[in-house]
Amino acid sequence: MLLKAIQYFSAALLLAALSAGCYDRDNREPKTGPAKPESVVYTKTAPGCLQCHANIENIHPNISIACTECHGGDYSTITKQQAHVQTNGRVIYDDSVPPLDDDLAYQQFVNPSNLRVAEKTCGRCHTGHVERVKKSLMAHTAGHHSGGLYQSSIDSSKTPTYGTVAVEDNDNSVPVDQGAVPRLLDLISWDNNLDFTDPDNPKLKEYKTHFRAVPEQACVRCHLWTRGKGYRGAAAIDDDSRDGLFRADGCAACHMIYANDGLSRSSDTAINKVEKGHPLRHRLTKAIPTEQCVHCHHRGARIGLNITGRTQMPPRLASGPGITGTTDVKFNGNYHYADPETNPPDIHHERGMHCIDCHTQAGVMGDGNIYGHQDQATKIECRTCHGTPSERGSLRDKDGKLLNNVSRNNDGSVVLISKVDNVAHEVPQLIDIVNKNSTQYNPKAAKAMDHNHIKDDGGLECFSCHASWMPNCFGCHFERVQNGKGKNLLTGETEEWQASTNNKMYVALRHFAMGVNGQRKISPFIVGCHPIAEVIAKDGTKLLDFVMPETTQGKSGLAHNPTHSHTVRSVGEVRTCVECHRSPPALGLGSGNYILARSFAYLVDSGGKVQVFERWAEPTAPVFAANIGERNNPSAIATVPNIVSGRTDFMFVAYGAQGISVFDLRDASTANIAELTKTPLSNIQGVDVVDLFYAAGYLYAVMRDAGVTIYDATEPGNLRRVSSIDIPNAQRIALWGVDLFVAAGDKGLIVVDVADHSTPNIAGALTTIKATDIVLYAHFQKDNQFSSRAYVVDPGYGVRIVDLLPDFSQPRLVGGIKLVGANGVDTYTRYVEAHENTPSREHDYLYVAAGERGLHIFDITVPETIIAAGVITAQQMEGKPQDVQLISHPAPPGVDDYAYVATDAGLSVIDVNDPLIPKHLINLKTATAGSRVYVEGQQLDRFVDEFGRELKENSHPNASPLNRDEIVRLLRAPL
Repeated sequence: MLLKAIQYFSAALLLAALSAGCYDRDNREPKTGPAKPESVVYTKTAPGCLQCHANIENIHPNISIACTECHGGDYSTITKQQAHVQTNGRVIYDDSVPPLDDDLAYQQFVNPSNLRVAEKTCGRCHTGHVERVKKSLMAHTAGHHSGGLYQSSIDSSKTPTYGTVAVEDNDNSVPVDQGAVPRLLDLISWDNNLDFTDPDNPKLKEYKTHFRAVPEQACVRCHLWTRGKGYRGAAAIDDDSRDGLFRADGCAACHMIYANDGLSRSSDTAINKVEKGHPLRHRLTKAIPTEQCVHCHHRGARIGLNITGRTQMPPRLASGPGITGTTDVKFNGNYHYADPETNPPDIHHERGMHCIDCHTQAGVMGDGNIYGHQDQATKIECRTCHGTPSERGSLRDKDGKLLNNVSRNNDGSVVLISKVDNVAHEVPQLIDIVNKNSTQYNPKAAKAMDHNHIKDDGGLECFSCHASWMPNCFGCHFERVQNGKGKNLLTGETEEWQASTNNKMYVALRHFAMGVNGQRKISPFIVGCHPIAEVIAKDGTKLLDFVMPETTQGKSGLAHNPTHSHTVRSVGEVRTCVECHRSPPALGLGSGNYILARSFAYLVDSGGKVQVFERWAEPTAPVFAANIGERNNPSAIATVPNIVSGRTDFMFVAYGAQGISVFDLRDASTANIAELTKTPLSNIQGVDVVDLFYAAGYLYAVMRDAGVTIYDATEPGNLRRVSSIDIPNAQRIALWGVDLFVAAGDKGLIVVDVADHSTPNIAGALTTIKATDIVLYAHFQKDNQFSSRAYVVDPGYGVRIVDLLPDFSQPRLVGGIKLVGANGVDTYTRYVEAHENTPSREHDYLYVAAGERGLHIFDITVPETIIAAGVITAQQMEGKPQDVQLISHPAPPGVDDYAYVATDAGLSVIDVNDPLIPKHLINLKTATAGSRVYVEGQQLDRFVDEFGRELKENSHPNASPLNRDEIVRLLRAPL
């Protein structure tokens, strides 16, 4: 009964009771601590602050607290100079972290909830709160710091070492098994003692040397020790670059509401109403609306934007008033992407709930422990309120404490009362949804929420299926320029070298991938941070030219981390079974999109050699660099990419009946590659090879008129035969998950199960078509319209379209593109600009090298409705296209997309930034015919290989990609 009474108590009285400290929302019992000290009461004989600040709102409704009790100063005078606390001039309020121990009287005057002084202001009544807040992620932001520092080899542990400011847990209770740490050190600093004048100083060419400066110049403006970018005086009156960012520091960052424009609507007659950076009113509140949370939570995982149906604009796209699918008002200086078809708001937000309706005080403000990651600090789960298929919601957080705004009725139904507006929300119970006798029964949900998916040990997070879209920024990077001044936000000093982190390369909203989170449950994974480095010396020399980060484990630091994206949707908009169980990209194996090309392009000149072209310096006009090896007439190549850079470490070259040669390219450069590749590392003879494919330590070789032989390529220079499978007429191959797709000429498309490489077996076939090449693609579409397709080259017809659902072993012909003479295919993705009432959206494209008919591009976004897009003729390329590969080159903001085309006359480069209007750039003639093309690159969305080996390390303790057994089990699960 007490719970019910509190839920329906008036907002003002409840706020007053909580503020006065007479009610403990966690323990639900009266506090027994010391009584709140008496408040100073103004008398008629004392002029007081109200003589100037007439009509100012009471900071605590229904509680009498004098201004000077919190702010300090002298209320007995009407002279501003005497009444206000004056500064000593050493504390400057901007986006830097003010001194922790200087001029505290002035810092208290400006904001009594400042964490430097809050113990003697807020803490006098709210005992214990300030100490807990200082240990919380809201204050020390250790998770953000540790991620970047670990990914960049500065810290060797995923367990955080550093916070924005040092903090210790001295209460003799540190639950390390839950991720807590006993202390955090002050944030590591950039070494200003380096010799900037020596361009050959090796430290200036180290990635981690430069990343050390990024947190100081960019990251520490977030969280409670600073006001961030939206401080008073940050912008001119008519400047909207800080709109949406205004907040206070300390406790008032949440409990004092700011309008997005930072303008005051207070009744205080002394407050400047046209100066940005003032709170909405002079009133603290516990009814914190979502938009206040978004003032901070719009970067990183961007959950504040996500929940409201907004996201950062993809690079180079138009936005703003009049542009369909974007916001009309700036936030943080930018308009945002807001297309309900692509990125709808979270269902909880759509139905009127606010962040604090779910997130508890202990989960947000801390429970007295120092956690390094958000998943460790969060106190609630979906099951807390919604329950499980076998139990109703416990309505208790992870610590066993009852939620104070959720109750259960006599009939078992659950009601949540919003902490912001007191509106009641019925909370669906899973036990009713899976019950056939319930009016809420949903058969599809009942099938999905079985014991394989929902369980205490393992299983899925609820939001693995219910996350409708994911905000991925592949290829985000930081720039550092010596010819500029950067502000150290910890010291407030300007220093040589300026760091910036705002440039994006890709923004992908449809892409979906998953792994295992810190609680050992399958969870969505998104880009955690992709801090690719570009560092420019004063003379313009690039010390680092888009260099990839490397962890101390020798893996890529382009992290993919577990997340709850806060994009939950309900019936009809959740992910389907096939989107996980029949989609290798969803398991982290890469989609074939988002390939950031590196130094070299390789052309298989079937009548000559494998030719190397240097493309990094000028991707639109590659330059011949070398021929690989002494042998002639290559038929195919495959490469072992470097796990960090994406550059080629080893190359396998098939020479038809001459066998296979292996070349070591680990130290290759434009200057030495010709000499380096004269002599192979090793050779395999006695085989006739027409195609090669490498993945996860195995080389798959198509033998002429025989089938496929699998080699263990763990040691590339020592290939060891593992097994073979007889497939006459096999011509091309592609591995997708644990299935090998073989284009077998007149025998059609053959699917080979290679879950066990020692015993590959034919799992399925489509024999009614001719197949000479193949590309596999996962179509992540709106709602539950996911498709897995194979696009198969049939030269006498064009491209056959094969549906791989519900099972890869049962490929079905569902359509085709009539284009006689087709030879090679590839797929890629690109945004199409907004047009009239159609927002900018991601589109998928099929590129077909079609011999004398040229290069054809098709829009395959909706695979049931394929649309011709663009064409480059064979005449423009001065040769007949035989093969094509799509790649991207960094050109922040965004990337430039290119099609590299092998023709029977050489190599052509096509600009496909607009696939509807491709632009021919250059033809590089060769003496004989080019037959295959390969451009080395880093696949930014591939973070695990087919054997469960992590390629890109995540930065969360205990989180991991799926292992080999899990990959096989998921892809083989019956549907």
